[in-house]
Amino acid sequence: MDLHRLESPEAVAEHAAALVAEAARAAVAARGCFILALSGGDTPRLTYSRLAQRDYREQLPWRDTVVIWSDERCVPPDDEGSNYRMAAEALLNRVPLPADNILRIRGEDCALAEDLRYERALHRLLQNPLQEGRIDFVLLGVGTDGHTASLFPNSVALAERYRWVLPAVGPEPYPHRITLTLPAINAARRVVVLATGAKKAPIVQAIARGEADEKWPIVFVRPRGGGPTWLVDREACPAGEGSGPDATP
Repeated sequence: MDLHRLESPEAVAEHAAALVAEAARAAVAARGCFILALSGGDTPRLTYSRLAQRDYREQLPWRDTVVIWSDERCVPPDDEGSNYRMAAEALLNRVPLPADNILRIRGEDCALAEDLRYERALHRLLQNPLQEGRIDFVLLGVGTDGHTASLFPNSVALAERYRWVLPAVGPEPYPHRITLTLPAINAARRVVVLATGAKKAPIVQAIARGEADEKWPIVFVRPRGGGPTWLVDREACPAGEGSGPDATP
């Protein structure tokens, strides 16, 4: 487990933003484009807000960045539960990212085979042989039940081996969702999982000790390029738990 323990949620966000920036510059230098998959949740929101601040706003190659999503709830983009809306408010509306570089999941169209449309869009985006069909950077959170993206315990989507995008079922108040599958996530060049707060401690500490419950979808996130990298705060993983090093913001 590539675990990095930081002092606070803000320090986790700072470290995550730095990793995004590093990956963006490397991807653009190597392939001319950086493909970044965002997720929902309160922990990633801090990272998005940090990326929108002046230093990252001015330094990152936004015009060569394409933003996609790991999952979305089946709601309109202006709904308070929309992952797109959260990312737009925290990041996308505050940086010089061209509108054509935003490939959102149309939550308002979930009932109309949106999973197939989004999968076809990803195939078009990732077909360039130089990109080898791989997302450059996937930013994930993890739930107290071990779910990530909209891959929940006992989901039939966990058994998928070929499709990149599927409908998913989650808890109320947003039971209907669209999610990337494990084949798409695990093909990424880099996956970073963010976990902060005491509520995440049972999950983080069990995984750090090698005692993960196989019912937790997060344990099946195993990128072929190595990792994933976990960024956690001290409430989620106090000093002495697991084998990961302390990190500095």
